[in-house]
Amino acid sequence: MNAACDYVVVGAGLAGLSVATQLRSRGAAVTVLEARDRVGGRILSASRPGADGEQDTVLDLGAQWVGPEQSRVMELIEDLDLTTLQEGTPGSTSWSIAGKRCVGGARLPKVGPRTRLEMFTLAAAVRLMYPRLPPDAPWTGKPAPRWDRGTAEDWIRRLVRTPAGIALAGIYVRGNTATELSETSMYALVADIRGCGSLGGIERAESCKIAEGAFEIPYRLSLPLAESIRLSEPVRGISQDSEGVTVEADTMTFRCRRAIVCAPAVLAKEIRFDPPLPQRTEDLFANTLMGACIKFQALYDRPFWRKAGLNGTILSGDHAVGLTYDNSPRAGRGAGVIVGFVLGDQARRLSPLSRGEQEAEILDCLQQFLGLSARQPEALMMQDWNKEEWSLGAFSAHYPPGILTKAGAALWERCGRVHWAGTETSIEWTGYMEGAVRSAERVVREIVAQADWR
Repeated sequence: MNAACDYVVVGAGLAGLSVATQLRSRGAAVTVLEARDRVGGRILSASRPGADGEQDTVLDLGAQWVGPEQSRVMELIEDLDLTTLQEGTPGSTSWSIAGKRCVGGARLPKVGPRTRLEMFTLAAAVRLMYPRLPPDAPWTGKPAPRWDRGTAEDWIRRLVRTPAGIALAGIYVRGNTATELSETSMYALVADIRGCGSLGGIERAESCKIAEGAFEIPYRLSLPLAESIRLSEPVRGISQDSEGVTVEADTMTFRCRRAIVCAPAVLAKEIRFDPPLPQRTEDLFANTLMGACIKFQALYDRPFWRKAGLNGTILSGDHAVGLTYDNSPRAGRGAGVIVGFVLGDQARRLSPLSRGEQEAEILDCLQQFLGLSARQPEALMMQDWNKEEWSLGAFSAHYPPGILTKAGAALWERCGRVHWAGTETSIEWTGYMEGAVRSAERVVREIVAQADWR
């Protein structure tokens, strides 16, 4: 079956829905093709039925948090009549550093003076680095090629020598990128920090959550577009000529003026393009990797860890569970919730295991840090993003050394009538919902600037 429209958007995640919404508001006819059987992409919420059968607790199994500097997504939340809740629980953080468990503050555990000095030195060095990258074109910064030659581990080990210091650096990077120090370049990390404005911006990036669940953002965006969205319709081929674009999906073929691909590069590279993409784009796609992440929500009848003076945060470089937070409702029935992540190499290790084996390792970790009561949750909800056919990982893409400074601009450079959007294509707030929204705004500006856009 063949059909025609003005624009085809590939992917019904936050970026794709934002692009479609903005083009439609300008009078364009838009079709959104989504490979999954739902909208939202890497945003996914689930509800646990309450005792009376009503939906009691909404829990995010994908993207969850927002912060005050994320202006576009905060405006979107307000426009969609959603509400945010401030995060933060008083108490001590549980740490495991280089085989030693302890409690301490949220930013730094009780470590020796040498390790503490290394951490302050490392933070100071990073604060001097990111201002040297131009905010609108970070790859053009003079030190960018040098920082992109080696991995983050190579660079960090020049300043950090203690096992505890290396372990702490790994915890920080893993918690923000779902990657190991050895997987990504130092330039990529510094560019991400630049895109968030500062280290402080990253620290505040998860200060709020959406009371109704993050999935309500793409869901509410999708409602006015319902007749234009085709689910379970993966795109297999995109061909273009001087007059337009032909997009081939599983059951339909569409003819349009332009196509906007909002899938991450690890998925976009599986699409057949005619003519072939430029070599720089193909090189970038071939070397793009996704972070590895299993996210879970453990539900209890009460937040029992608070009685022990704990805030529910676990930061570990030695266990399957690398990061947790207290995600308990702030009001209502007093339920306790721990949200947590298995990240990087640990996620890749757990992914092939059975669901029962994964649960056993996760609960064993929670028990070690939070006490025996953590062993018996009322429910344990899990999402293994590594096994998601149309995600292949989370939170975001990452790049080995030498890729971004040579080919990174291909993330957002249009290829003729094919445009790119998605959080990975945003210079600002890459990997966040904010980045997805900003990438949509950029693409719409590109399209409207074309002489044939209407």
